[in-house]
Amino acid sequence: MLGPDALSRCSVRETPTMTSKDRSKLIRQIKSKKVGERVAATRSMWKSGDSTFGAVILEALKNETLHDPSVWKSKCLMIAALGDLRYRPALRFLKALVSRDFQSATIIYAELAMAICQLIPIRSGKMDFVWTTMKSPKPLLVCGAYHAIYYLKLDLQEDEIIPLIRFAREYSRRHPDDEQLSCMPRDYLAAAASRWKGKAVRDFLISCRASKFPHLQEIASSSLKGDPSDDSRLGWYK
Repeated sequence: MLGPDALSRCSVRETPTMTSKDRSKLIRQIKSKKVGERVAATRSMWKSGDSTFGAVILEALKNETLHDPSVWKSKCLMIAALGDLRYRPALRFLKALVSRDFQSATIIYAELAMAICQLIPIRSGKMDFVWTTMKSPKPLLVCGAYHAIYYLKLDLQEDEIIPLIRFAREYSRRHPDDEQLSCMPRDYLAAAASRWKGKAVRDFLISCRASKFPHLQEIASSSLKGDPSDDSRLGWYK
């Protein structure tokens, strides 16, 4: 979602242990008035995999100019880092942000949903937040929830999968002229479905394979064979 220069989720936790000097430098850097420095510090904290950075990142997010869409990237990275670092004390604040107006940078809603799903965390039998996103007038909120279903490798029951499929189909019909919105829920669901069985899942994947969008065709074809999809085809954090 953040584009090719953003942090790859697959690279998280590959950074060697930091020295106390390195940590102090990052803590100073994330408080900088320069967006680029805050972004760089957040990336490094995220990649470290050190959840003790969560409190620092949360405080930095609270200090961001939340109404300014020109600095959406720093907000998105901070939100994503809080989710991936599983910093659960951030959950209440992130839920409150969902009600804010980010219409000039709607990608923030997707990041919020993804992080909230990680911090709850959602799982089979605990999908209430996902069902809530389906009712939201903010279209990218549900996209973030669907991405979380894929990313968290959830094993769901049929009575949970069928509503997800039904909604993804309805959602794509509501956005026929917007390739991103038309494909996004189906992309993530088709990728997640490589782990699932049943006629409803197979029928959904066959319909995705027949889509006019090549990347969705590829994802569905892989899942029909039981093969996991390459993250790069899903467009998040290349």
